[in-house]
Amino acid sequence: MIASLTSIRARLLISGVLFTILAVVLAALTIQPTLDQFVRRSVDASLESQISVLARAVKPDGSLDQDRIQSVGPFVRRGAGWAWVVKGPAGTLRSQTVAMMDPRQSGGPSPWPKAEGPRPDRDRPQGPQGERSQGERPQGERSARDAHLEKPPTGPLKESRRWRSRSGWNESFYFRTLTVNSSRGPVVITAGAPRYIRDRMRDEGLRPLLLSLSVLGVGLLAAMIGQLELGLRPLRKLGASLAAVRAGEQQRIEGRQPKELEPVVAELNALLDHNEAALAKARSHVSNLAHGLKTPLATLAVRLAEPGRDPDGSLASLIAQIDGAIGHHLGRARAASP
Repeated sequence: MIASLTSIRARLLISGVLFTILAVVLAALTIQPTLDQFVRRSVDASLESQISVLARAVKPDGSLDQDRIQSVGPFVRRGAGWAWVVKGPAGTLRSQTVAMMDPRQSGGPSPWPKAEGPRPDRDRPQGPQGERSQGERPQGERSARDAHLEKPPTGPLKESRRWRSRSGWNESFYFRTLTVNSSRGPVVITAGAPRYIRDRMRDEGLRPLLLSLSVLGVGLLAAMIGQLELGLRPLRKLGASLAAVRAGEQQRIEGRQPKELEPVVAELNALLDHNEAALAKARSHVSNLAHGLKTPLATLAVRLAEPGRDPDGSLASLIAQIDGAIGHHLGRARAASP
């Protein structure tokens, strides 16, 4: 492990992987609250839309036009999870979802008003063919009823206490309320959504985002590996050039180098030139020394050749040995010279 950390490539790769993972995790942590806020606004807008529909169903006397209640959408479908309650002088109406809830099982108060009146899906009066037997009003009266309604701002989105449904589920509801004035008194409209709907919307948006971040992280890692290979290629080329100089295939490092490596290459070439000059100077000194020794040796050999100077020839043998060594080193110096 320690040996691998001495490699520039390994250190860059490890640091790049760690920083990429950290960036992806931070991005995910940053996106999640933003997505939660977006989902909250979406649920908020849905509740406001449903409250607006319910508010338009309020008649001037505080009763409800049940034809318009049927357009509330998921709030009137069993099992949809959305719920509404309208409490006014004429009584209290609630959606099927709220009717399934029993706040007494939770140990805490419910945000919904207590049911006092008929439910629109059960107690709606009908004729023989299922059509309304009463409550139909002329178009002029319907327009007058709509004219008295203004759309005041709804209250903030709130989270109620947990309360248990009869099916055994623990639900936490977000709700909005709106008060509409009528001739018989205020009508309080409350609409809510269970928390699991918000969590489901968030998860449906979060999964593709996390998948996209994972793909982005893998792409960044692949790009980083390619960048490392491309960035370290000049260093490998420089190492090959130095090996060629050492093998005697070239005298200096040639070729165009990256700007970051130009000072290093310049210093290496200057060092090679300095070494070459020092070697040439040393060869010159060796050559001069050899030539300086050969003349005295030749004179000494001539003197020893005189009668009686070297009776057994041992001195002449030593002089020949020294002369051979000088000749050998002179030949090597000439061969190494450019």
